Amino acid sequence: MDEQEYTKGFNQGYMLMQHNPKLAEAIFKSLEGKDNPLSLGIMDGGKEFMKEAKEKDRFKGLHQNYKLPGKTEKEDRDVSKDKSKDKKDLERE
Repeated sequence: MDEQEYTKGFNQGYMLMQHNPKLAEAIFKSLEGKDNPLSLGIMDGGKEFMKEAKEKDRFKGLHQNYKLPGKTEKEDRDVSKDKSKDKKDLERE
């Protein structure tokens, strides 16, 4: 198997699925049964994107259900309330 062709196809399939899933599905159907490295890479890249997307969704679902004790739901989700200091406080005189 030509590794460069497979890698090129993998990256193309991943990006295609990420940006245009409907088109990707149509292309994957047309590539079924093809045995060349580019086609196999495209299909594997699309599958990898879907696998990672499902994992991200699962992680987000777990995170949304987690609440820190003593904090309200809004405080728990508010990322801007970190305890970082202004740049002025960090500058040396």
